[in-house]
Amino acid sequence: MFSCSVCDETFTLIKNLHRHSKSHESPTKIVCSICSEIFTRRDNLIRHKKEKRRSSIVIQQQPTITKQEIQDFFTPAEHIYDYNGKYLSPNMFIYLL
Repeated sequence: MFSCSVCDETFTLIKNLHRHSKSHESPTKIVCSICSEIFTRRDNLIRHKKEKRRSSIVIQQQPTITKQEIQDFFTPAEHIYDYNGKYLSPNMFIYLL
């Protein structure tokens, strides 16, 4: 285990400790343009923005199908064709099932 000398947080990999230690050294803070949250690492900001964008897309999403389209979908077809494009009468269709 590797621990941070500044905040005593522990890490299983040394590379994670090195990445974490940069957050203590970094004088620049990165601010989210959507919600003004502050980050010390750019990768955390990018992940945060993706999550915010994904959640806002889900909230803004409108139904893409109308009631008429649903009714049309469940209405039996008047004209049924086989794979070769040949018209099948309703009587023939019953025998195919």
